[in-house]
Amino acid sequence: MRQEMAALPDPRVQPNPAFSVVGVDYAGPFDVLQAKGSGVRTKKGYVAIFVCFSSKAVHIELVGDCSTESFLGALTRFTGRRGPTTNIWSDNATTFRGADNELKRLLQEAEIDWGRIKGSLAERGIKWTFIPPRAPHFDGLWETAVRSMKLNLRRVIGPRHLTYEELNTLLVDIERVLNSRPLAPPTGDVDDLEALTPSHWANARSLNSIPQPNKAHLSLEPARHWDLVRRLRDHFWERWSREYLHTLQQRAKWNRPHPNLEEDDVVVIVDPSLMKENGHWPFGRIVKTYPGPDGRVKVAEVRTTHGSYVRPVVKLVLLPCSRQGGRPTPAQGDGSFQEV
Repeated sequence: MRQEMAALPDPRVQPNPAFSVVGVDYAGPFDVLQAKGSGVRTKKGYVAIFVCFSSKAVHIELVGDCSTESFLGALTRFTGRRGPTTNIWSDNATTFRGADNELKRLLQEAEIDWGRIKGSLAERGIKWTFIPPRAPHFDGLWETAVRSMKLNLRRVIGPRHLTYEELNTLLVDIERVLNSRPLAPPTGDVDDLEALTPSHWANARSLNSIPQPNKAHLSLEPARHWDLVRRLRDHFWERWSREYLHTLQQRAKWNRPHPNLEEDDVVVIVDPSLMKENGHWPFGRIVKTYPGPDGRVKVAEVRTTHGSYVRPVVKLVLLPCSRQGGRPTPAQGDGSFQEV
């Protein structure tokens, strides 16, 4: 049977400070080099991903192992840089549905004292809320963008081994890319072509990396470790940004009519030549539409900061909240949860 979807939990729609209420997810394991040179040794490394309920901003922490101390250490670093949090939501501690099979097994076998974690969080005034097991429709917070990040991170790193510094640098740059993804147009001003991103809520400003050449097309085996990190980052950007735009475009195309694009709509132009810079999204505002004989808009003219472009609508992605007042619409699928 099916039940009517409940209203979104208050933390998803209330104007809380960024990271006041978060979900936590895991990725890994990854092989981390202890040192370079002969006799090199590796150890397993893991990634803790904190997702803000209200802004969808992401914070990523590299975790040394699946232990109570490592998780509490990651949580301490997270709150130390992002401020106090009041509630943490996660998959059920015994299942970790968000983890892949290998990580799920390691987490189940790990000697993690969840009672101690619960007590430590309570001392800090933090509640832990578990999503019910075998209820994937509740898992609306971990949107496709984050799941895609985990998948592409593993694909980009592949079999190569990174040092702790290299992996940590890559993760922080990926965090910046995720927090720069477009959510909504900022205002109704037709001259304002910058989109609101999770970073605007989390940091009160957009994030821009140090300008660097794109080297994703070059060999991924350079001698210098900094070049390696840059090339992995650029390779990740090419893969992840393409998948993220695809998720925004999924409209069961061709199967049924959809609302026409309209003048003043803010869109992202799907054009690899305009997305060469890492973390750059080619935003534009529609200034003219060209409907076909059936009244459906098939082509539109888009004004950007670099000029105007005429593109078919299949190459334009309407921002999720372009017509909803500029505030991100939370992912659907949440309901009531079991509090720990």
